[in-house]
Amino acid sequence: FLKKITNVIGEENVLSFETDLLSLDGGDKYGKMTSKVSLPTLDFYRSNRKIFDKHKLDKYYWLATPDSNDNSFVLCVAPAGYVGCDYIYGDDGGVRPFCILKSNIFVSE
Repeated sequence: FLKKITNVIGEENVLSFETDLLSLDGGDKYGKMTSKVSLPTLDFYRSNRKIFDKHKLDKYYWLATPDSNDNSFVLCVAPAGYVGCDYIYGDDGGVRPFCILKSNIFVSE
């Protein structure tokens, strides 16, 4: 994903950012990670739901927010928009990666 984007707009135009892997109950055992591409967290999804809902998917997709009780599960968003929990090794869902671009480049939806 990152390589496809940087081939078009240049690597210098994709910013690194920190993702907090805080679980739903506030557990912080997974810490934080810095990357240029990540899955959305539950908080990021809630803050940007209007954008996500404009482009609905036909399958659910995983979030970076882990389940509070089991490290084999993460939160996910169903096609209808509700948030649930699913096994991370399943093949029924997908990912919806995002990145943050420098604000001085032109981006269209």
